[in-house]
Formats: sequence, C-alpha cells, structure tokens
Amino acid sequence: MAEPTRWRLQKNCSAWTRRMFRREPNQATRGRLMNEFIIGSRGSRLAIAQAESVASAVESLNPEIKTRIEIITTSGDRLKSGRLADFGIGLFVKEIELALLDGRLDAAVHSLKDMPVEPTDGLIVAAVPERVDPSDALVSSVGRLADMPIGARVGSSSLRRRAQILAVKSGLRFQNMRGNLDTRLRKLADGECDAIVVAYAGLRRLGLVVDKHQDTLRYVDRTFTLERLGFDVCLPAAGQGALAVQVRKDDERALRIAASLDHPSSRAEVFAERALLSHLGGGCSIPVGVLAEALDEKLVIRACVVSPDGSVVVRVECFGLCREAEDLGTRAAGLLIESGGCEILSEMRRIVGAD
Repeated sequence: MAEPTRWRLQKNCSAWTRRMFRREPNQATRGRLMNEFIIGSRGSRLAIAQAESVASAVESLNPEIKTRIEIITTSGDRLKSGRLADFGIGLFVKEIELALLDGRLDAAVHSLKDMPVEPTDGLIVAAVPERVDPSDALVSSVGRLADMPIGARVGSSSLRRRAQILAVKSGLRFQNMRGNLDTRLRKLADGECDAIVVAYAGLRRLGLVVDKHQDTLRYVDRTFTLERLGFDVCLPAAGQGALAVQVRKDDERALRIAASLDHPSSRAEVFAERALLSHLGGGCSIPVGVLAEALDEKLVIRACVVSPDGSVVVRVECFGLCREAEDLGTRAAGLLIESGGCEILSEMRRIVGAD
C-alpha cells in the first residue's frame, strides 16, 4: 500500500466537466497502472486508519491489486466551530464524491453516518464492510455518567447525544465541541471540558480501546474514565460504526473489487437505519437515535427521539427480516411519528434554526 497523498479539489469543477470525465480518461487517470486502485479519504488519523483497513482488505482479497490512498480536505474538515447540524448535510463527503465522479479515484471510504441518505447521481455504495460496535462512549475526567457532578461540562455538538444523556442524567452542562477525535481528546486533556461523548468505534479503530471490558483510556499522559454507554442510555446515529465503500455506478472493475468487501448483515442494519431517516424527511444530521441488529435472517430496529432537555422520550421497536431491511426502517419511522416523535423533531429543528 502506497503512502497517502494529499490534494484539494478545485471548487469550479462543473457538472458538465464531471460527466465528461466519466466518459473519457482525464489527466489524473492517464498513465495509471492497470493494477492500481486509488481510494479517497479524509485526512484525519481516524479517516486514514479506516481507509487503510479497506485498502488492506482489497489487497488481501485481490492479490493482483495495489492500492493508494488520496487524502482530500472536505468542507467539514475546514469548519472548526459550531454544530454540524447548523451547516447542512454532506459536509464530510461532498469533495470526495466530486473527485470520485471526476475519475481521480476508483473508490471512496466514508464513515457511513456522515453520508446523506439520498444517493448521489452516478455513485453507489458498493460495500459495507463488517460493522464495528456502534455504541457511544463517555471519556471523562470526573468519573462515570452516574457519578458525574451537577454542572459537569460535557463536550458534544450532537443534539442526539445531548438529549438522550440529559434524559438519564440531568444537570450536566453541554458545550459545543467540533474537531476530529484527536482534537476532542486533546481539548479534554487540556481541561476545556470535564468529559466528551464520542463514537466507541473511533476509539477502537485508533487502537485507544483494545478490550470491550476496558474502563480507562490513556491519552497525552493522562488517564480518563472510559464508559461504553448502553443502548438503553444512548442509541447511536444511523450507520454509526460502519464504513461505506463508494464507487461509480458504471465502473465494473471497481464494483467487482468493492463487492468482495461487503458484509450482508451490516448492510441490512445500516440500510434499515438510513431508510428510517429518509422517511422522517431528514439527512444524516437529524437528532434521531436508531439501531438495527441482525441475527441470522432476522432484523430488529430500535429508534428514539428525545426532547432537547431530555424530559420527553419516544422509543419504538420493530421486527422483520434482513431482506426487508428498508421496509422495516420505513415502518419504524411511521411508528415513531405516530407515537409523538414528529413533534419533538419539529422542536429540534426549530432550535437549530434559531441558533
């Protein structure tokens, strides 16, 4: 696997140019080795680790292929403050998708939870590799969630996490915190907050958590309490813990290579979750907790919406089959609306619009 290279996409690339590049090779593809497979990724340590895991799997399953990772800076990477929900959808994927459409890449690796639920024309998620634990995790300098003092400062820009945690532990002070996982851990170590809430999968992929029973985390010569939050406390974002390998729909070679990485149970889970979001009329940023779990051919999906202060919680659960994943997600969304979730989501959207 070659060392990652970095570049930024030209902002003036037109839709006509993107279509032209799909029909005939551009300068980026001329001279490319036939056995080379270029994978696009964001530049954070976590994103590179995710892309490298996919590249390693591609080479293992296709010994004739040599992979190379291209690092692309996205709009989301350039935002250093504020809540992601305030800036729309697709912040961490748009520039990478444009590079894929332009033929500069053979595939792109995304955190699936960052992807808009509506597909991009000309592109397809060809593989969902096996999912990592989708839980949220509390990393704290003041103990476990139940033991945290009133007024403890929790760094998180996620309305979903904030509402669910306040439902079980009132009196915490949430403050917006942006940045990649390393940045947030560094802010915690510097004392900017007392705790942060992050995706457990990210800690696993960076090697900061090596055992599911691990209850401390070492970072910058400091030791923090680590608590994997149960799903009765905090349901994850749709697609959390999963990766998406995205390719062009008309690229038969890339489709074939990527398909070898697909994990059908993980695909069923995340497609059910994303169908729920789609039916609710929102993108990846709407504050809904949702988790689908596959067991053999069966699939169960749990979802919740919580009022901003945690005082009202609406939870639903539906059962079905993996082959009906998207229908199951749609059914769960309807049940969530019927149970009062629509009013809470409207309130959440008003808060985002007012901030």
